Amino acid sequence: MLRRWRAPAPYRAMSIVMLTCAFFASAFAFIPPTNQQLSRLDLVVAVALVILAGINYFALPRIPGDWGMDITLSGFTLIASYGALVVVAPEGQTLIGMGLVLVSVLAAYYRPRARFLGQLALIVVTYTTAIVVNPLLSSPVEPVVINSMLVGVSLTISILTERLRQAALHDPLTGTLNRRGLDTLCAPLAASARRSRVPVTVGVLDLDNFKAFNDEHGHAAGDDLLVWVAQAWASEMRADDLLARYGGDEFTVVLPGADEVAAQRLALRVAASAPCRWSVGFSRWYPHEDLDAALARADAEMFRAKRDGVPS
Repeated sequence: MLRRWRAPAPYRAMSIVMLTCAFFASAFAFIPPTNQQLSRLDLVVAVALVILAGINYFALPRIPGDWGMDITLSGFTLIASYGALVVVAPEGQTLIGMGLVLVSVLAAYYRPRARFLGQLALIVVTYTTAIVVNPLLSSPVEPVVINSMLVGVSLTISILTERLRQAALHDPLTGTLNRRGLDTLCAPLAASARRSRVPVTVGVLDLDNFKAFNDEHGHAAGDDLLVWVAQAWASEMRADDLLARYGGDEFTVVLPGADEVAAQRLALRVAASAPCRWSVGFSRWYPHEDLDAALARADAEMFRAKRDGVPS
């Protein structure tokens, strides 16, 4: 049986927004007193929004790189700004501005910072152009207030979302990724590696005799040692490499574009200045398997090295 299609959360949210706006646009077409030309325009906008909502839900999520969300946000912004350009009542321009505040908040919450700023610029420029060309608002202060609220609210949401995302994906002690962060960032990394056909090597490292170190020197010293290990590995890794604390004194590395020989060389460079010893195991991450399978083999190699006393 085919699994029922369910769009990701950002696309579901945008579809709901567009269908809601389509409902109001169609309602306005029949609210007296009606202007026949404007009523037809409201109906056209309603139909366009329904079609865009369907495309947004079923087709755009399949576009690589998650660019589909940027397409739907841009399309909605252009339709809304066109509405502000042709509407005949100042209340309409105000309502459209409030709707664009909601769209900017969704962009702030769901889009990466650079893409969000691009969407915000598009919203401000197109909406401001529409209300300048079609000046219906009673005071020039009104568009300034609407744009100030639009920019201020969405920027605040973007900043808070980024802070929450960082807290959710990173280990508070070492600053490395945590398990959730590794899983989140590994998916696009693996997809990119498959497209470019480059090898990906994963590694698991575990400090030797860490419990004894904690017992002798105290947990504060143990925490300092974990931070040092994380910084030492991060300083030798490339920008695309991933380092995560998997729990306790165990760390995981993901090295796109590196084979196991290159990974071993990396481990030797870090170990050259290390004040402690660790055991490490590496394994190739093959395109047909998930991350856990590759980590399981690397974990087995790590325990073999620990058992055999192989130098780190």
